[in-house]
Amino acid sequence: MTTRNVTLINQVGLFNRKVSELAMTNIEDVTAQKKGIFQTIFNFGTLVVETAGEQNNFVYTYCTNPNVAAKIILDARESFLMKNKTE
Repeated sequence: MTTRNVTLINQVGLFNRKVSELAMTNIEDVTAQKKGIFQTIFNFGTLVVETAGEQNNFVYTYCTNPNVAAKIILDARESFLMKNKTE
């Protein structure tokens, strides 16, 4: 994640990698989810970044500390929108 976009890298195979980027302006919502006792104890889960329009949602599985990551992304989005509003 940067101050301008969020990047998702999917390793599909040994020599096959897909890199997707999402601009902060296209982020609609961020959801953090922990299912079960292991995810709760070891503090990992799924992070879903919902996008605007027809783009696919970004899904990060096995995300460590998903609640904190969701808050960081939402705060970065808010900061980005406020900065662009004043310019």
